[in-house]
Amino acid sequence: MTDFVADQLKVRIYEDRAAMGADAARMAADTINLLL
Repeated sequence: MTDFVADQLKVRIYEDRAAMGADAARMAADTINLLL
């Protein structure tokens, strides 16, 4: 049971990181488009 909970937490953390990475990439793309 504990392993299951730990895995769920890891998955959530990875998803949060992936979402932050996507947001950062989107902002970088917007900035590049403004500079061009």
